[in-house]
Amino acid sequence: MVKRRKRFILIIGIIIVSIIVLISIRKTTHNQQNTEHVRTSSTTANPKPSVAKGTYSPHLKLHNNSYRRHLRAARSAGIEVIKSNSDINKYVRNGKLFAVRDGEGYKVQKLTHSRAVLNAKSLKMLHTIGKQFYADTDGKAFFTVTSMTRTMASQQKLTKHNVNAIRGISTHCFGASFDISYMRFNGIKEWNDPLKVKLQLILAKLQKEKKIFVVREKRSACYHITAR
Repeated sequence: MVKRRKRFILIIGIIIVSIIVLISIRKTTHNQQNTEHVRTSSTTANPKPSVAKGTYSPHLKLHNNSYRRHLRAARSAGIEVIKSNSDINKYVRNGKLFAVRDGEGYKVQKLTHSRAVLNAKSLKMLHTIGKQFYADTDGKAFFTVTSMTRTMASQQKLTKHNVNAIRGISTHCFGASFDISYMRFNGIKEWNDPLKVKLQLILAKLQKEKKIFVVREKRSACYHITAR
């Protein structure tokens, strides 16, 4: 009788220990899965920059190029002055203008006087600037694109409200130019000197390499950029 009781107690003890071990194993597996999920989510949310950080000379300076140079570059891109939205649609169908969406290092704000399309050269340049900015900020910041391709009609309307808007033909009317705000980073409109300096250095280097023309528009707080 005593032996049976001892055996019963021993079996019960083994069962209890087994249950405790199983619970412990399940908790460990669950925690590992949660950790892996966090790692995966983190990687997806902040992908590594696709280009290396830039190297910049301490003597680099961003200069205003004459608007005449911007116009000359815009006219040479192979698109006539865009008079209406029908012209934009035609150039999109013909493969001369391309839709622009948020990309690495930049976001497009809601546009009111322009459409989010650019010619191939300008779109490639926007991608280049965005990727470099993303890399130089360790993938933690983006700038805002505030204007792109306008029709002549929208350009004329804009001159009534924006003193920086060109009276007459603008390079925006060729699908060749875009504006980048220098006081709106990460979707926040405020002065951010460290990020502004990083953007300036990228533009200054591209300007020195004769890849872009730039005009700083103070009233609009943006850089007007035309790919060369």
